Amino acid sequence: MEIRSFLPNPAGSDKEGELFSIFNDSESAANLSGWYVKDEAGRSFWLFGQIEANQEISFPLKGSSLTLNNDGETLYLYNPAGSLIDELSYIGKAGEDQIIKKEIEITEEIRNELFESYALEPLQANILSSSAQSPVFLSIIFALILAGLTVFLVNKIPKSEEEELLGEFANESSKPSAEEWIS
Repeated sequence: MEIRSFLPNPAGSDKEGELFSIFNDSESAANLSGWYVKDEAGRSFWLFGQIEANQEISFPLKGSSLTLNNDGETLYLYNPAGSLIDELSYIGKAGEDQIIKKEIEITEEIRNELFESYALEPLQANILSSSAQSPVFLSIIFALILAGLTVFLVNKIPKSEEEELLGEFANESSKPSAEEWIS
């Protein structure tokens, strides 16, 4: 059994719209007689009725002595023996119509079951040789990729007519004359 959520600051009148919900996380129905919820101020709300397995029930607080604070609150759930079973709290100011919800934790066992099909299996063959795994080798490969990308991007930049003419002139003036070749 757990407190699943509560609404401390409903739109309109708080007394008319505040509520909380309980979730039965067991495999069987439960009689709620004797179960109760307390707030930080010690005010109680006695639960009633029956809750089926894996069912959530909301309890409006209209007309009860339990009122929820809009600026931080904790609700405590107790069983008929008076043992604390669950609690849910928040700090800060609750926005209008903001429902305070329990964060569901995923156990390691559930996480493994959910993601075991996606787990990486050990490599059957050594795809990369030990030299290919060295930091120097990887740095060289990375530098070559960056250099190729730079050349590609520079060639894609459109040149103005003036830059193209200057480039042709520079290429012609840098050619050695026949006399320079001979000497």
